[in-house]
Amino acid sequence: MIPLEIFKDLDVVVCQWNNLSSGMVLFGQFYYIAIYFTIVFSYSPQQAGQQLLYFLPGLGAGNFSAIYLVNYVFHGTKLTIVFGSVIMALATGLFSMAVQQKDKPELYGFMVLLGVGVGLVSIQDEMQLNLDDDARTASFTSPDDALFGHCYLVGILFPHTGRDLCLDNHVICRQQ
Repeated sequence: MIPLEIFKDLDVVVCQWNNLSSGMVLFGQFYYIAIYFTIVFSYSPQQAGQQLLYFLPGLGAGNFSAIYLVNYVFHGTKLTIVFGSVIMALATGLFSMAVQQKDKPELYGFMVLLGVGVGLVSIQDEMQLNLDDDARTASFTSPDDALFGHCYLVGILFPHTGRDLCLDNHVICRQQ
């Protein structure tokens, strides 16, 4: 189903790897960390969901940092992607250490750092690739497809809560 000739270009392979890794970090943060706070710290679901808000300022800081790095420091996207990937890898290791130690301030700080790493690589992948050349490559790197795919998945797995998470009831979710 996936045409293998699109993976001949090294830029495509690197960008797809970054999309996969940042998607795993996002999935881990948004789905498993709330469960972790509920089970380990006995938080209510609302309190556990509020703990995810530490990730969002990191995303914003990462996106604004990426704009600055691309335009004024590196004058391109390659080094920004590498920089964001290194930050994301370091933050993932440090976050897993904080999970084992059950240290809340470290958890919160490393959640922000994970957000910075994801923010640095999230949009840069599409800027790095020349998406006008190959529509198949564009279809694999679109962040909107991943968002709607997650809404479909949540709606299928958790039908009572999935419809509350979707953005547009006319397109994604059924009305009751």
